[in-house]
Amino acid sequence: MKTNQLYYLTFLLLLYSTGLMSQNYHWDWAKSGGGTQPLNNQSTSFNDYERVVDITVDSNNNYYYLMTYGEGNPNFDNHPLLVNEIRDVYLVSTDCQGNFRWDKEFGGEDIDFGYNVHTDTANNVYVSGETWGRFTSTGRATYWDTDLVLNGTIAPSVAGPHNRCAYIIKYNDQGVFQWIKFPDNGMLTANEVIFGFQGREMVVEPDGT
Repeated sequence: MKTNQLYYLTFLLLLYSTGLMSQNYHWDWAKSGGGTQPLNNQSTSFNDYERVVDITVDSNNNYYYLMTYGEGNPNFDNHPLLVNEIRDVYLVSTDCQGNFRWDKEFGGEDIDFGYNVHTDTANNVYVSGETWGRFTSTGRATYWDTDLVLNGTIAPSVAGPHNRCAYIIKYNDQGVFQWIKFPDNGMLTANEVIFGFQGREMVVEPDGT
């Protein structure tokens, strides 16, 4: 008898869960964006596709999207975005209705990665990422929007802070730059950036630690 009761209970739970899964989902809003050129036609790596890397929401219900975009007139919901080289990282903020607020672009001459975006209780915004910087003496300098541009006149083969790659950058909720931190010692060559020193994910505590 207990076996039969268990069977019927399981059957009812399966019916209930199936009903939940079959409910129609109603969108409040949706936004699109990206560039017109693919990042890499031949690649099967998820790093080589335009995508939303991470999302967070602050206490005022403002959204912060960390995204990877390619070249070719990149935009978010018809708001034009700049692009430096090959693939850049974007931080885009919207309100709770998806209306565009502000954006930031991070990039170098070559490949760039974004890993995490988080907020603290004061609604400051933190981004962790990595850029491979410059590999030719004539290439564009690595930059974090207009807030910091590394020296573009020094050869990449020369060790120095112009080759810094892994970073954590902080903005307030209005997109005003607060600070940027690099965990390296500031004496890397471009090759050391690629083969030895890379950024990864981060965790931000409520007080901003």
